[in-house]
Amino acid sequence: SKNIDFLVGLTLYWAEGTKKDTTWSFINSDPDMVLFMYKWMIRYLIIDKKDVRIRLFIHEPYKEENLEYFWAQLLGIDQKSMQHTIYKPTPRINKKNPLYKGCVRMYVTGIEHFRTVIQWKEMLVNSLKV
Repeated sequence: SKNIDFLVGLTLYWAEGTKKDTTWSFINSDPDMVLFMYKWMIRYLIIDKKDVRIRLFIHEPYKEENLEYFWAQLLGIDQKSMQHTIYKPTPRINKKNPLYKGCVRMYVTGIEHFRTVIQWKEMLVNSLKV
């Protein structure tokens, strides 16, 4: 495909998506990238929004910032639909990066989505003659 959105999403998945699992999964902390990939998977994998699982991983010092609300608003989903947040322990007491919003993991069960993207990635690699 010469569709730039498709190729960008496929390349991002190649870099940041799961490769050894049976579910399509993508994790990142960049809000723009997460939003792009959320829309990408719904469009190109033809996934219903209600089938997407969202989980936030944040460091403990950011626990009181209601970052679940931030991500729910960004993705246009109900905050209650998100899975339980995982709070990562850290020796730091102070916040290192005030712009940090945590990492979001998006995944969809069903091996067919995973296999489809892995096949697309292989086709891309072959076309690039890597």
